[in-house]
Amino acid sequence: MDQEADIAQCRIGVALHSKSGIYTITNVVNGNIYVGCSKDIWQRWRCHYDELIRVCHSNHKLQQDWNQYGKGSFTFEIVLECSEDRLLDQERDVIEKLKVSIGDSRLLNLAMVEKGLNGERLTDAQALEIKTRAAAGEVKKDLAKEFDVCYATVMNLCSGKTYSRISVS
Repeated sequence: MDQEADIAQCRIGVALHSKSGIYTITNVVNGNIYVGCSKDIWQRWRCHYDELIRVCHSNHKLQQDWNQYGKGSFTFEIVLECSEDRLLDQERDVIEKLKVSIGDSRLLNLAMVEKGLNGERLTDAQALEIKTRAAAGEVKKDLAKEFDVCYATVMNLCSGKTYSRISVS
């Protein structure tokens, strides 16, 4: 990346830092869309981007599109900003609207919000299972893939940075 592009990326990061809301990652070639939400959109985008570049993203459909079409075929857009307490409802609304307008086959989300397994949102039972299995020696990257979460989510969960109320006996 050249210096101008690096400076532009830094400006984007500063502008998005700590903003919460709903975002999309769109394949402009085939129209496939991934919908996500985060309390820190910039940080979440960096996580997606880093995993896609390293070819280890937990969403195999998004990774497959990225591998086939290349990073220049994708756009990252903020759909709307909202408070943290509205993230899941707003994400669900965006997904439902996209289901109607483009159909399920174009959505790259592996598990929809209503099933409780989209992005970083885990139930306490799932968090406990991940912590327990990681403590028993299971590979954290495999757990991230199985539960459809970012590897960083599993690392933060296991270190107690998130889901600190959940402890393994």
